[in-house]
Amino acid sequence: MPISKLTDRQKSILLVALLATLGIVVAINWASRRVADLYGPSVLAQATDGRVWLMLNHELHVLDRHGTSLRRTPVRTLGISRPSSAAAERASPRRSCCR
Repeated sequence: MPISKLTDRQKSILLVALLATLGIVVAINWASRRVADLYGPSVLAQATDGRVWLMLNHELHVLDRHGTSLRRTPVRTLGISRPSSAAAERASPRRSCCR
């Protein structure tokens, strides 16, 4: 049936279905990027005193040698732009343990 022969009600239903489909595609795209963004640490480095620095969920976490959280700082307050993988290389004295 050509689109010109559709009733106004059918056209409205088709428009709602197309908008719903577009909304679902956008939501899936956003969710897949968000899940990838929040999965696991992006930087992991260890200071010479045993403290561990890791970047996780857009926050810099500093842990002592036993894993106790000492500090948690949002990355945006540090002025580090994404990707922040160079943060461990810029700070010293630290040795990188993982990439």
